Amino acid sequence: MPLKTRPTTVFRPRSLEALHHARLRSLRNRESETVEWKELVVSGPDVEDRHTLSQLARMSGNAYALPGQRKWYEVDAVWNQQLVDDLRLMYPSSDIWLVGHSLGGALASLLGSTYGFPAVAFESPGERLAAHRLHLPLPPLQDSTMPPVAVTHVYHSGDPIPQGTCTGFGSPCAQAGFALETHCHLGKSIVFDTVGKLGWRVDVRKHIIRDVITKVLEIDGVEWEEGRDVPLARAEEDCVVRPIFK
Repeated sequence: MPLKTRPTTVFRPRSLEALHHARLRSLRNRESETVEWKELVVSGPDVEDRHTLSQLARMSGNAYALPGQRKWYEVDAVWNQQLVDDLRLMYPSSDIWLVGHSLGGALASLLGSTYGFPAVAFESPGERLAAHRLHLPLPPLQDSTMPPVAVTHVYHSGDPIPQGTCTGFGSPCAQAGFALETHCHLGKSIVFDTVGKLGWRVDVRKHIIRDVITKVLEIDGVEWEEGRDVPLARAEEDCVVRPIFK
């Protein structure tokens, strides 16, 4: 079954040189500089289709393993072939999607937001604060309080990391050397209520991509929201950015 796509609006900088100049000026001098953005409609992932999300999650999980290994996830053969063909032929008009899990998801979001590519991030920590601290130029606000970036975050309510609740000196995240005190995401978020629908407890061990794939995206018989196979993607408009503890 092929991945489903849908028209997706992205904003790309008209000049990469101007983009980098604006970022460095903000970083070094705390001065802002206008960046011109070009609005485009591209073929992006249909994030309301559960099979498409599952395939993208499998691709994200494959960053942790090699083909044939136990943690390698097979994806649809037709998608593998199309991807290889696109890369080999290097069509100038090829559509590029960025996907990633956890920190890789945050990086996919930051790159997609900056360069104007659709991105899907699984179980990613909040990256809105990182975008600010990295002085990344983002498309100007329109009818929302958030920049119009084509980023979709996918996570579940049993994972404390994307919710910014794996906090405090004694938390597993702090003990492992991570300060994950932020929870605000760019773009829109699809949140699967595994606590309410499946009875899960909030546990950092539920952060692994395997659980997202096999126990959330690929299970049948769960109506996550009324009349929907996938929860509605919503912008985290009211999220207040909290600083990372020192």
